[in-house]
Parts: sequence; structure tokens; C-alpha cells
Amino acid sequence: MFSFGLLATNDMQNKSKIVGYSMPFVLYDLKKGMQLVDKGFLNMIEGITKAIREMVSNKDIMQKISSKRRKEIDVDSLTFMKTSNEKPDAPPAMFVKLRTEYNTDPPKITMLSLGRQQEVTER
Repeated sequence: MFSFGLLATNDMQNKSKIVGYSMPFVLYDLKKGMQLVDKGFLNMIEGITKAIREMVSNKDIMQKISSKRRKEIDVDSLTFMKTSNEKPDAPPAMFVKLRTEYNTDPPKITMLSLGRQQEVTER
């Protein structure tokens, strides 16, 4: 697994405005191909995804979630590993959203450490 680094998330209406960041993790190096450990990791992630799909498909759970959210959850499209339609041979990637401070422009990346929120500074 490797990453190309931070990826900015832009506002849907104002494409020049950054609203957050994610860190894409690519499952394996395409040149080396999928290894046994990569397959094991992918199976684990798919198992977690299946369990979450089953849990949020439960009517009681969906009602509780719906009462606290404005958007409905699209259970069928729920996935952690994304694949590329343009490059079908490309390995899947997982996009991890980074925690940012609310209502900052540009968003400040933060992290939790020992129960305290800290701002991440550039080095």
C-alpha cells in the first residue's frame, strides 16, 4: 500500500474553493501486481464493508440514522475501496478523509492526540 500524498476536495459550486482533504491509499503497486498480503487486506476491507451494509440496511438502524441526518445513506454504493472506470486495470484505492477544523478557509487539518485536538502544521 502506498500514497501519492494529500488530495484537496473542492466545493461542488466553487471549484477553486478547497473544503477538505483526503489521503488516497493505493492497495498495491501495479508493476508488482497484487500480492497475497494485498488480497488479504482487500478481503478484510470487503468483509467490513459487507458488515456495515448489513447493519445500516436494518430498518431500525436506518430510522435512527435518518432522524439525525439530512441525507439518506445509499447502501448499495457504500464502499471503502474505489476503482477507476477510466483505468480498469488500476489497483483499488482507499480515500481517507482528513479531519479539519470547522469553518476555516482554507481548512486547517487537525488531529486528535490524547483527547485533545491539535492543529497539524507544515514542516
